[in-house]
Amino acid sequence: MVEGGRGHARSTKGARGAWYRELLAGHDAALHLGAERLPVCASAVGDADEVVRVTEAFRRKYGRSPYLDGVVKPERFGGTLRLEPR
Repeated sequence: MVEGGRGHARSTKGARGAWYRELLAGHDAALHLGAERLPVCASAVGDADEVVRVTEAFRRKYGRSPYLDGVVKPERFGGTLRLEPR
């Protein structure tokens, strides 16, 4: 998900998600954009306004997807990550 020119991801398990915890611990991660691989680092989003903007971006992008509910519930907001190039 991209919001404000930044990449974001959110765990459907909130901050309890394994991949969420691994990214915050500094494990290697990358976004694949077509044939391009972009190494990224992750940081937790603590700003409430940014969390709201990311949630709205998820709603716009995924609209009627049956999976949308898993990332827009308030109990999942703590699993929001900002992704930035390494």
